[in-house]
Amino acid sequence: MNKPVIQARDKGLSISVFEKETADNKKYYSVCLQRSYKKKGDADYTRETINLFADDLPKLAILANKVYADILNQKPAPANAEKTSWDNS
Repeated sequence: MNKPVIQARDKGLSISVFEKETADNKKYYSVCLQRSYKKKGDADYTRETINLFADDLPKLAILANKVYADILNQKPAPANAEKTSWDNS
């Protein structure tokens, strides 16, 4: 298995970047996002992994910042309020 060329970690979140090569010797990068956590009562960590292309990262950053701002602007919903989708796609 190839070793990452870049790694970053913040508590249970990590990003690893792997250099790949196509059949015609062109290089590209694969990005692996991982979240690790322990479930209550479990001794072992659970890991969730998402693999992306490098050019997905700016899109992910924009979406994450938008959603974070939306969360900060939320007012507590009444208990009987219906859930709505905020997906603009």
